[in-house]
Amino acid sequence: MKDNLFSIVMYGARQCNGICAYCCSRASNNINKEKDNIIIDEEALVKAIRKHPRRIDRFQLWGTEPLLHLKEFKQLVNILHKHWPDKQIQSSTNGILLCDKDITDYLIENNIRMQFSHDGPAQHLRTPFDPATNENVIRLAKKRLLFINTVTHEFNKDVKAIIDYWDNWKETYDIPDINIRISIPMMGDNGVFEITALHAYFAPLDKYWDHPYLWHIRLKAEKFNINSGISGCKAFARGLRKYSNQIDTLGKYTKCNLLDSSQEPSNPKGTTMARCFKCKYKSSDVCNTCVSLPHNYNCKYLYKLNEFLENKHKLIEQENNK
Repeated sequence: MKDNLFSIVMYGARQCNGICAYCCSRASNNINKEKDNIIIDEEALVKAIRKHPRRIDRFQLWGTEPLLHLKEFKQLVNILHKHWPDKQIQSSTNGILLCDKDITDYLIENNIRMQFSHDGPAQHLRTPFDPATNENVIRLAKKRLLFINTVTHEFNKDVKAIIDYWDNWKETYDIPDINIRISIPMMGDNGVFEITALHAYFAPLDKYWDHPYLWHIRLKAEKFNINSGISGCKAFARGLRKYSNQIDTLGKYTKCNLLDSSQEPSNPKGTTMARCFKCKYKSSDVCNTCVSLPHNYNCKYLYKLNEFLENKHKLIEQENNK
């Protein structure tokens, strides 16, 4: 049975303590351009969650950098614990505030899992220190309340170096087996991720695509469908479904789990350019991507990514048919 994760976005959260180049929120959100004005309407929120048509197994809390809004974060956790005491709560962070012992103590006491966004060997481009080496972050990892997401990007393309970084980290700090994910961006040249040497990028992926840290790439390959259609937040944003899998703290559905209901994503309709209509991959999920990303126009990268996933899908099918 599929584990259904439901997202809750802090309405009015605008400030963040990081500026990550590949963050989808930057494409649609006025991060750090507006002041925070977070509003939590408990009655409306609880009512809306109870009316949601799908089963909810876990909650994930969003709002720029959620731990930066600790007062509202704790208020939201208390609401969820009061009404759904058996549901797991998780959130996402750039890790800077995980270095605060009081915050880490709170997360451990409340059994809250954190998705830690970290660039592995390229982390020095994001922060002047490495949060992964902090004793409080290590405490969370040893409690298995940490799962890690490393995104490849223009300055972090060496998949083997990323694998080695996390292997060394686990060995150095005696970290148990936790969920570590190396992600490839489902975008082309949108001004923050430009690949000129496609072979140099995809060759390591071809070699390591079945590595445990790249599990989500295998998952994407397993599910690859040249005619995947439109689902999830994309379907809601395009008016094809009356609900999404994320709601804000005013109890209103949102078009992206990084935006509240007052914000419009940059690419809600997913407009396809004229040259796409003759492409065999025009209906794949790769080219009908996140509504908070500008429309992809780096066709060379996207075509290669589609081709890569399609070939791995065929390999998996051959394995299954043996």
